[in-house]
Amino acid sequence: MLKSIQVKPENRDASSRAESLVERLRNLHEGPLILHEVIHLGDAAVAPLERLLRGAPDAIYHSRSLAARALAAIGSSEAVAALIRSLLDSVSRELEPSLLEAESVLVNHIAEHLSRFPGPDVTEALVTALRHRRYPGCAAALGLTREPRAIPLLIECLYEDAARPVAVSALRRFGEAATAPLTQALREARVKRDGPEPPSHIDARVASARLLGESCRTDHGGSIAVQALIKALNDKQRAVRIEAAMALAHCGARAAEDAVGTLAVGLDEENWARAEEIIVALVCIGPAAERMLVAMLGLRPRDAWDRRRRLRTVETLGRLGSARAIGRLRQLRESVEPSLRLAAVRALARIPSADADSIALFLGDHDPAVRLRALQAMRRRGMLDPGVTTRLLADEDRQVRKLATEAVRENVDSALPALKEAAWHCGAPLHGVAPRLRLWWHACALIASAARARSVLP
Repeated sequence: MLKSIQVKPENRDASSRAESLVERLRNLHEGPLILHEVIHLGDAAVAPLERLLRGAPDAIYHSRSLAARALAAIGSSEAVAALIRSLLDSVSRELEPSLLEAESVLVNHIAEHLSRFPGPDVTEALVTALRHRRYPGCAAALGLTREPRAIPLLIECLYEDAARPVAVSALRRFGEAATAPLTQALREARVKRDGPEPPSHIDARVASARLLGESCRTDHGGSIAVQALIKALNDKQRAVRIEAAMALAHCGARAAEDAVGTLAVGLDEENWARAEEIIVALVCIGPAAERMLVAMLGLRPRDAWDRRRRLRTVETLGRLGSARAIGRLRQLRESVEPSLRLAAVRALARIPSADADSIALFLGDHDPAVRLRALQAMRRRGMLDPGVTTRLLADEDRQVRKLATEAVRENVDSALPALKEAAWHCGAPLHGVAPRLRLWWHACALIASAARARSVLP
């Protein structure tokens, strides 16, 4: 005769209360409000929470996500085991696309919670899940474990747009151990028969080049990484070539000089943020980049890409402080493109050895933005000549006149002779009624202002 099992009343009450509370988690409005009560029950709630978490798949996964959150908050060995079983159950399901996406979100949530409980069982479950599908949550969790078996799986995640950012962050944690697999990924273009390389695969190899460049900077497998990046300078894909060149520029290798040509050609990049990264890389290379960019500046643009490249070449030379580029930049005052003349003024203002005459050439530009930028540059560097500043009081642009007036007031004593000359000769030596009248008016006003300032001095 079988002996009946006696269940203590308090255990029966706790189990019944847990069942009731977990069932209320299905209510999308009430569930978040009672979550703390479910967590407070502890291990008594693990069994009903697991049943809810491993329930039928649904496009609305929020109640099951709350169950995973509750199990992670309980944090006991039973709760962690329930999370592991739920993870493996979800990844093994064969679902239609609409339900598969919701189930993937749930898997990512479970993996995120499991990352708080490192251990062999958790690692094995995450590896199994990532073998089934490229789950970003599993990739992130495996990056925290630094499990070597995860490296090839994370490399595969680089080929998935949704998982790539997480995989890049995870692979950074493996250091030297990931160098050889990343080198292989960079070299191999996964192309089908006579077909083009998919954009996601190109992005994967770009990410591999970026990670190898970072490993060079931290002295992890530097020689292997550098050799792979040098070979990538001849890659068929432009994006891979440019990323490899930027990586070489930042890692300080001697091969950085070989990357100058690739980076200089890449200055025609349409994406301004990407172009900014290329400019920073060229500045890191220094003199070798300066020589090539000065030579490129002398070439005449043939199309829109050439003009864009030329504009960014001027910007780069300014950041490099290139003294040998001053002559080329002076010649740009004759360019028909206002943006290029404006960039030349900015570049000259950044070059310490640029003299006042080089910048003053642009004060007579027919574009008021260029004149204003040149005036600002000369004022900032203390290069303004009183006579030149006084003549700008007659400028047709209001902002230029305002800035010139402020500059004269800052050093009115040295400008008084030029102001008096303009006032006595009715705006001479300018030509035209309107410019002479403006110069005369402003000169008289500044002279009067200076006189009033002297009269109030003690």
